[in-house]
Amino acid sequence: NNEAWIQIGDVLSGTGSFQYNGDLVQLFTRTITAQNGIVTNGWVGLYNVIGQCNGVINAIQQQASSSISATDKNAAIAEAKFIRAVAYYHLAVYWGAVPIIEDNSKLIKNPLLNRNIVSDVYKFVAKDLTYAAQYLPKTDEKGRLTTWSAQGMLGKVYLTMSGVGKSGGQRDQALLDSAKKYAGNVCNNSGITLFPSYYDLFKTQNNDSPESLFALQW
Repeated sequence: NNEAWIQIGDVLSGTGSFQYNGDLVQLFTRTITAQNGIVTNGWVGLYNVIGQCNGVINAIQQQASSSISATDKNAAIAEAKFIRAVAYYHLAVYWGAVPIIEDNSKLIKNPLLNRNIVSDVYKFVAKDLTYAAQYLPKTDEKGRLTTWSAQGMLGKVYLTMSGVGKSGGQRDQALLDSAKKYAGNVCNNSGITLFPSYYDLFKTQNNDSPESLFALQW
């Protein structure tokens, strides 16, 4: 993800134009080719993140010492599933139908994968986040994931899903209800409050403010 995270988001949305870089010009003018290096880096970076998460999940499930409690194992898996879900969410938003990989070791024997349909990718994201919401703690050290991180992200994912494949302003009401449920639960039951100054929220000294549910640690 690295640099592509910012460039794809800002330049595709029209908030930046950089004539000195051909890849950025493609993003700004929506004339993207298969040779675009930024897009390639974003794809590779997100699948690197997924591969690392898969490695963590499978190692805990298959090799973790019996002396480690089930609570701790599930919480660690939940962290990895949350990060994996965020990566797949961005893949679905930007690329649509993409391959779902849960065990990278299987790629050694069969490296050629079919893409999964968009709705299945979003369902996979929601499944990972639901697990995370169940097993992550309610509180933790500043910057660490909690159940509120997962429930907030579930609200975002269900809101996105409600419009996938729709047109003319239509939305899937059941998915909107799910988005409202999880977002409302964070608002009403987490005890988290909004940062008093929206302007100061973006200052580096306020990283991981109480308002932050999840943030990349740049």
